[in-house]
Amino acid sequence: MTICCGLNFTTVAVVAKLFRSLRIDVVVEPMGLFADLHEEESNQYPDILLGNPRGFGRQVIIDIAVTGVDGQSRTSD
Repeated sequence: MTICCGLNFTTVAVVAKLFRSLRIDVVVEPMGLFADLHEEESNQYPDILLGNPRGFGRQVIIDIAVTGVDGQSRTSD
């Protein structure tokens, strides 16, 4: 696991914990969410799916990306 991937997993975990502390229903990396959109099997999935704890209302998809703006995350050109 690279540092960037580890940072992404840590960030997802912290954000999920934040929403759980607000009593929001959180699913981390829900599989098969976009399966109906493609004929072949889809490997797309968001990082976090938020829902109403009572089971109704809108759901929100969150996808977290960790990037380096100054190039420090690059190992080579």
